[in-house]
Amino acid sequence: MTLKEKFVKTYEKYCAVENIANESEKIADDFTIGFADWKDENCFKATGIALWLIPESDECTSAYTNKQLLEIYKKEEGL
Repeated sequence: MTLKEKFVKTYEKYCAVENIANESEKIADDFTIGFADWKDENCFKATGIALWLIPESDECTSAYTNKQLLEIYKKEEGL
């Protein structure tokens, strides 16, 4: 099932679902691209674990999972 189809199924009982699904899909896509861009600029991957890179010192502090990186991104972006 596509992301859009999941949105349609979720909201079809409430209103004009196609419009909500289209907008929700766009929001999800924009968020995903924003996170991917941020991760590319701020992190690098070593031995299967994403490591956080501190831009000021170019040193790694410790290893983070993708979920932890997502939380850092959301906090930095105020989301």
